[in-house]
Amino acid sequence: MSLTRSIGFDEEQSATPIFSTMGKKHILGIGVNAYTHWRKLNNAVRDMEDITSLLMNRYDFAASTLIKDQDATRDRIEEELYRYTDENVLGPDDSLFIYYSGHGYLDKNKRGYWVPVGAQKDKIASYFPNSRIKEIVADMKCRHVLLVSDSCFSGSLFTRTRGGGEELVALDYERRMSRWAICSGREDQEVSDGSDGNSPFAKALIQELQLNNFGKINISRIAEIVTTITRSNYNQLPAFGPLQDTGDMGGQFVFTLKDYKPGVNEMPVATTQPTRGDSGTQPVTRVQPEKTEPTVAMAITTPKQLKSAVLALIADGKTLEGIKLVITSDIPSIENERDAAILLSGRWKSLEREDQNGTIDARDLTIGRNKINSALSSLVGNFS
Repeated sequence: MSLTRSIGFDEEQSATPIFSTMGKKHILGIGVNAYTHWRKLNNAVRDMEDITSLLMNRYDFAASTLIKDQDATRDRIEEELYRYTDENVLGPDDSLFIYYSGHGYLDKNKRGYWVPVGAQKDKIASYFPNSRIKEIVADMKCRHVLLVSDSCFSGSLFTRTRGGGEELVALDYERRMSRWAICSGREDQEVSDGSDGNSPFAKALIQELQLNNFGKINISRIAEIVTTITRSNYNQLPAFGPLQDTGDMGGQFVFTLKDYKPGVNEMPVATTQPTRGDSGTQPVTRVQPEKTEPTVAMAITTPKQLKSAVLALIADGKTLEGIKLVITSDIPSIENERDAAILLSGRWKSLEREDQNGTIDARDLTIGRNKINSALSSLVGNFS
């Protein structure tokens, strides 16, 4: 039985500023395992470090500050957050990604808190309130702030929900100011600390950031997939959206690959279906998965047999069946691939839901499906 990260609760905008240049992206990571007075956690620090490492190595982040265990005192957390309100530290075109991994607390009035390393039981003044986090975020003068909180009751950061406006492309989202949060559970939920290296929420986020091949991808797309994966496998439902009264102007934090080149990072895809884009869109070429002969109906007991079966399903246009084949396989050596397949399943179903709701055009739908085909082919490509 894995630990949970909880204590307490009985144990329109007018003119939108458009920026001409893109600034630097910073990371503030906070992770606590070694609590002084509360139950110790196993994976909080590792989650924070793994996600920071992934973002620094694969995406265009420029600097990171990490606070963990004994350094993660209430005063240090507030000082580091407040430091980013200085325009000499975080300029008007810069962006800040904040990741908190540790215990969360919800009091009898349904007010939420982060729990610093030395927080004392039954001493509310030793916790760090969500209200103070939002006050500091509101004082930041930068373009984007994305707060990711993997702790129990973290959904109390949201006091109400807000509907989105029209769909904007990633570049448009990136230009508009944003103040967003993603929380690993709703305000009344405990969340799992995990038992195999990362929390369920962190694992889904890491896998999605690793598998993403879009040159630019906005946070709402990532958050929807992470929510689907987390809820499908654990009894917790992440929440995401703009933070109320903090200066959000309809933008979104955009993750950009280090090697991003406009028009180069997108996978070629062909479609004869009508699109809702500009009439000047150039024709593109479809990348077909490699044709592989279907395997004879038989029990799949080796990775090589599984590879052949999955590639055959992709070639027949049965991607979801191929994904399910990996997920349901009991071959011991592909445990990591099964986890990745679960994520791909969530991505596929998310695309289907967007298609049913009419919120994605035909070209983007085909691009998304081809990316999943490519990821699945790569996933099983090393099976032998």
